[in-house]
Parts: sequence; C-alpha cells; structure tokens
Amino acid sequence: MFKGQFTITRGLAYKSDFEKHSSKVFKEGASSITSRLDSLFNVSHHGKAYLRSQVIAIERPDQSDRITGDSTVHFDLHFAPRSRPPTNAADLYVILGDEMLSHRHGTFVNLTLDPNSLNVQERVSSASGRGLFYSASSSFPVTAFFTRDSRPWTSVPRFPGLLAGLGRAPGPPPRRCSPVTLDLCSSSSYNQTSYPNLLGHWNSTSLEAELISFRQIMDSECFVAATDFLCRLLQPECVDDEVVWPCRNFCQQFVDSCHQFITKDIRERIKCPEFPVFKKKSPVLEDSNKGLFDGILFSNNDKEKEEESDKRVCSER
Repeated sequence: MFKGQFTITRGLAYKSDFEKHSSKVFKEGASSITSRLDSLFNVSHHGKAYLRSQVIAIERPDQSDRITGDSTVHFDLHFAPRSRPPTNAADLYVILGDEMLSHRHGTFVNLTLDPNSLNVQERVSSASGRGLFYSASSSFPVTAFFTRDSRPWTSVPRFPGLLAGLGRAPGPPPRRCSPVTLDLCSSSSYNQTSYPNLLGHWNSTSLEAELISFRQIMDSECFVAATDFLCRLLQPECVDDEVVWPCRNFCQQFVDSCHQFITKDIRERIKCPEFPVFKKKSPVLEDSNKGLFDGILFSNNDKEKEEESDKRVCSER
C-alpha cells in the first residue's frame, strides 16, 4: 500500500463538509478522485498489479498566510503483493507527476493540480499498527500521519516532493513534444520542445528555479550564439518525440567562449564530449543560411547509419 497527497488549485474548491466523511459532498468529491486515479493506474505499466485507490481525506492546505479555496487530497493506492515488476513509490510519483504536467490520458481534465504538492510514499505497518490504518478528525488529523514518519518528506529540486531515501530514482516518463514556453527562447527557429531537457530539468518549475544563471550567461554576450545554444539545452527542439541535440563542436565553442561566466554546477552538466558529432549535412538545408547557423539536423535514417556513439539527432552551429 502507498500513501500520497496532492493539492487541487482549481476544480475542487474546499468545503467544510469535506471534514464529514458521511456527507454527500465528501462522498462525491472522493468518488470523483478515486475514479480518476483508478483510470490512470489501470492503463499504466503497473496496471496488472493495481487494485484500487481510496481517498482518505480532503483538507484545506496548510496556508498560514492566506485562506484559499484549494483542497489537499490524501489517498491510498493498493497493489497486489509481490507483483512483477515490483511497485515502488518512485514509479508511482512519476506516473502521477507526468500526468499532471502532460495531461497525456486526460485523467485530471477540468482540474488544476500543483505538481510541487505531490508526495508518494510506501506505507509500512509498525508493530503497533499505527501508520497503516488511520482516520481523520479534529483531534487526530490526517496530516499527523503524513508527517510522523521515520523518513520525513523532503524536497528534491528535480523531483518536487519526491522522498529522499527511495530504493532508486524514477526514470523519465515517455518523451512527448510540446510547445516552447520559455520567453528567453521565444525567437528560436523551432516551436516544439520536450522535458526532461538536456540539463536534467523535468518541468518548467525546476527550470525557472535556476533560470537567472542562464540569463546571466546570455546577457554577457560572451558568445554570439550563446542564447541559441542554451535554448537548445533548456528547451531543446523536439521532432517526432525526439530531441535535437546541439553538435559537439557547437558545444565546445560555447564553453570555450563563455567558461568564465558558466557556474561550476552548470559546467558539470554540459559535457561536450558526450554530445553527438556532426557528420552529414541535410541536402535540403545545405546551402541555406550559411555561416553562423547552418540549422543542420540528423534524420532518424541518417542516425541509424552512423556508429552507435553518434546515434542522436544533432544541430550544428
């Protein structure tokens, strides 16, 4: 069994009757959420092991500075024991987080959820039984069980709300192309991108948290194509659900020109030797826009003809 929670900021406004589990308002709200969770996990790669979901409580978020209409939903997810592949909190977090951001299955249609509020943790029974079964009341609120744990919630920048100490980090969800949304990259020659990007950001929230460091590099004018290169890392071009990597030479020119403006953390993530090598020009683009930007792409067919180390889409300066 796994416990989880997320906050709904639009579509399920908090009502005092949510505190009464016997009320019609709570039953209808809980039923709506459980049906959505059941629909999502039944079509996931853990669908065969999935049994059911249960909404434990719908509460007002802990907002000390202001009162909002947001609702925090506490729920349990039940899976068959000893299932294969084994179910873990990291996988469930990614399934929920990806759906919140991509709306791939339309699970949360007409609802707006805060991805940073998402928490998932395996529920383990203690000797006393407390922590496995619980109830909500004004004297013993649900939140007490979510905070009273030997492994407390911690925030991980790339995975907001993800618990530290999981057996393994979650793998990325299937890649899908989506519109470029970063204002700094609005003048790019392409309009489709994909997360995770080439620097490890899984969503716009984690990207915006350190955007100022990249903006400072662009503003330094250390390299005439710095903005273009960084945009190809932060919001890489996406074609047929595959990202277009900058070529190794493009990367090295950027690093050589801007090394004094690149922070240590960013420098460690831009590993030019791991970028693909440009080898073959596209005949359609060969004579266009020569000089600073050739706009060269490797097609999938071209890519399959290259050696294994170069099987990636590549854009050359």
